[in-house]
Amino acid sequence: MFKIGDKVKCIDQHTAGAKLDDGKLMAGLVLGGFSRALKGVAEVGTMGAKKYTPNGWQEVDNAFNRYHDAAIRHWLSYNSGEKLDPESGLSHLKHLAWNMLALVHFEPEHIDLSDTPLPEHPSMMVDKLKPGDMVEAIVSYDAIRNDNLTYNMGEVYQIKSIDGDRFTPVNHPNLSAKLSDFKLFQAKLVHFKPGDMVEAIVSYDAIRSTSDHDLVYNTGEVFQIKSICDSIDGNRFTPMDYIHLSAKLSDFKLSEAKNE
Repeated sequence: MFKIGDKVKCIDQHTAGAKLDDGKLMAGLVLGGFSRALKGVAEVGTMGAKKYTPNGWQEVDNAFNRYHDAAIRHWLSYNSGEKLDPESGLSHLKHLAWNMLALVHFEPEHIDLSDTPLPEHPSMMVDKLKPGDMVEAIVSYDAIRNDNLTYNMGEVYQIKSIDGDRFTPVNHPNLSAKLSDFKLFQAKLVHFKPGDMVEAIVSYDAIRSTSDHDLVYNTGEVFQIKSICDSIDGNRFTPMDYIHLSAKLSDFKLSEAKNE
């Protein structure tokens, strides 16, 4: 375990003794940490091999559903107070574990996962973020350096610029934060309707304005929606008191205090 003050040496991958196993599964933790549990599962497998035939379970028709039912039966028996299977004399939990491993074995055949994309962890989206994007903090961070941004989970910022794995927010040009602590902010536009009071979650000034019809606002300012319209850059609204101007709805949230 590394600690502050330790000296570390960078080893080239072609140097004798180097092994690139960072990020790989630590299988030894399962075999070592669950050795007693796995021994119990092996007892169930041994009993099954003697009762039927070694690895014959792999040839069972409709295997996934049948082993799923078997797992539920053992779980119900255990939770009903029967701790040992009356036939094998082994714990129902050992039988449950064996059946769950069988389900893991058969799942790729039971459910076609080939065309199902794995959900992306927010940190995997870092390379897709760009200046101008709205990002939401997925963790809280108390700054320990004067040039670090302090933020709480759920807070929203707009990216001004990106430097490596860090970004500078529009409203805090002298501070920066780790991109991996944020995800792309998805505004819930479906909640907005004419008459709603909305509160700016970012500031938008005339310098960044792309049109004479853009509304200028600061974080926390509240406006009432007069109308909503579609546009090239997303849904926009016209505020009640500025009928010749418009703003992006993604820069706003419902103002709860004003919508009671």
